[in-house]
Amino acid sequence: MTKTICPKCNKKRDEELFLVYHKTAGFPDTVKNCRICRNEKNRLLYSENKDILKMQNIKSRKKNINKYRKTTNIRNKKYTDDLTDGYVTQLLIKYTELKIDDIKLFPELIEAKRLLIQINREIKNQTT
Repeated sequence: MTKTICPKCNKKRDEELFLVYHKTAGFPDTVKNCRICRNEKNRLLYSENKDILKMQNIKSRKKNINKYRKTTNIRNKKYTDDLTDGYVTQLLIKYTELKIDDIKLFPELIEAKRLLIQINREIKNQTT
């Protein structure tokens, strides 16, 4: 792997740290600063402007409430369709007297609940 010098920290870093992958394009771009320096810059920016960024997020969410709800519903539907561990754990906590510590001690409870949900869904699909 080739090494490149970061102009900000003046350290030799792997070339991989200078790549930026975009969702739309298949090819990565190269940037000036390494990923470590960019992360530090972003952390500093967020810590200094935390309140402003939080208000911008709230305003943006209010402005685009329908889009926000739609994406939230899509994400939640994915969790319920896939029966992820987190979703099944939430159900166990919500509808039983179990605590998170009990579920962590017995992870087979999650798998048993997942199978029970799948059976109930299959029965429901066959009757309709």
